[in-house]
Amino acid sequence: MTSNITRRQVARTAAWAAPAVALATAAPASAASKPKKPLRPDCVEWSQWNVRYDHVEYVGIDGFLGTVSWWIVVDKGYRPVNGCPVPKRATSHTTTVDVIRQEGGLNRWRTVTLHQNDPVTTAVRTHDVAEDPTHPAGSLDYQWTITFKPQDIYNLNRDHRAYVTLHPGDGGLTDGRIKNNLYIDGVLQTFSNQGDQTF
Repeated sequence: MTSNITRRQVARTAAWAAPAVALATAAPASAASKPKKPLRPDCVEWSQWNVRYDHVEYVGIDGFLGTVSWWIVVDKGYRPVNGCPVPKRATSHTTTVDVIRQEGGLNRWRTVTLHQNDPVTTAVRTHDVAEDPTHPAGSLDYQWTITFKPQDIYNLNRDHRAYVTLHPGDGGLTDGRIKNNLYIDGVLQTFSNQGDQTF
């Protein structure tokens, strides 16, 4: 059987098919033109400066003049893997120093003073045992806050550190020798040169 398809019929069929093809191809192009949200994982925060405490030592015989000392050390922070593009810029830092009674009498106290020999740290005594009516073991006897700019300590000397000393005196002979613990920023310190925790 012979098909009688004319050229005119072929042309007419092509004309109807062309718009369908055009519409079909236009849809993906339109979708591709929409901007996609960039997928960015959460970055890891890091500090411009890291503050630590080094060489916490007690030199002296209990009950006599001695010295508790340590270094405030400032290191440069370095961007970790997946670190945020900009570090946390610490313009000021406050260290809290607590002297807490470990044992001793209730009616006397042991004098402790804090000294610094640098121009960039400021120490303020915020608690004094002499103002308390009683002084049981476990109570806060003295507290200081030491405030500084980390960059100032970093630039202070080639070791990037500042020296802090406590000078404990005698006290509590009448009803028991007073011994103290040292806490720096809430962490109980062990004296690196003696291995104990009381002074």
